[in-house]
Amino acid sequence: HPVLVLDYLPHFEREPGDVDAAVIAAEETADVLERILSSGRALRVGISCDSLAALDAALSLPATSVLELPWKMVAALDDDPRMAEMQRRKLAVLAREVIVGQPGLRPPEAIARAATSRLVTTTLIGTGNPAHLTEAVAALK
Repeated sequence: HPVLVLDYLPHFEREPGDVDAAVIAAEETADVLERILSSGRALRVGISCDSLAALDAALSLPATSVLELPWKMVAALDDDPRMAEMQRRKLAVLAREVIVGQPGLRPPEAIARAATSRLVTTTLIGTGNPAHLTEAVAALK
């Protein structure tokens, strides 16, 4: 089997989980992300945010170039000053939870809506519901 070998990661992301926003904004976090970038081991670094406080902390880090946000947060950022900051810095935004975050839409509609958001760079599609996955895949055909 062929093996993919990279000299660098195209993207390194810090998953905060239940990490407090203060930890994200800590000088040590900024130092680690800067070292990863300067070493050439990653082309971009980012933070997965679960709250507006975590997003604000991630935006305070100069090295942040990628944000992973739940769809509900992306939708809430429409016309928020944070959105202008993210666009000014040309941050990549990965939208997650796009199906579960839009319960009134069928999976293909939820995915399409997220993919056409002016803030979203990439839509992460994941589901624990096999029927949702089948419907989304069928819509691609």
